[in-house]
Amino acid sequence: MSHNNYNAKLFRNPPTMIDAGARYGDFAIPYFQKHGGRVICIEPYQPSLKILYGRGGFGFEVIEKALWTDDKGIQFYSWDQQTDANSCFHKNKKWEAEVLQVETIALDDILETIEWVDLLKLDVEGSEFAVLEQSKLLESKVGQIVAELHYWRFDDVNYQSISIEKLIEILGEKNFHTPLAGMRNGFANIHATNKSLPDWDV
Repeated sequence: MSHNNYNAKLFRNPPTMIDAGARYGDFAIPYFQKHGGRVICIEPYQPSLKILYGRGGFGFEVIEKALWTDDKGIQFYSWDQQTDANSCFHKNKKWEAEVLQVETIALDDILETIEWVDLLKLDVEGSEFAVLEQSKLLESKVGQIVAELHYWRFDDVNYQSISIEKLIEILGEKNFHTPLAGMRNGFANIHATNKSLPDWDV
């Protein structure tokens, strides 16, 4: 995911950013070095957290859970072949997955403790659809959303296949402007802006 796929001119000072699916901090660290402020990383996978902490921590707040629709926990699949594909959904039958039970947290449980989130970054490997649709605080608490979607990977029968257009429709219902995302080789990058922001369309 691009580290610059958002409009920093719309940030408050200092900004607050949530990085869901933080992994090693590859998004959070460059972001923080550029903008500072408050950074909240959400990542359930312990080997990834070890690397994130080993990179200095940067004073980030870290939630060692998976972002989901509730706090009841969920099965989590990890692949040695491609650890950046770790997910709450089984993806590729050709890959041998390690199945873990991880704690979960709902987006609204985080948002209700924060006055305003300037940027919500989502790279949660298939959970984006459920998380965004379920949130009731998105419009009143979040300025911008960037998300990287991998809509081709999932074999899990429990995965609800939703088109990118449907996701844009969901965000539109929550007062976010989302230009049709660029789709390439099964990937799509989303940038959504809350239309309540002054000059959101600049």
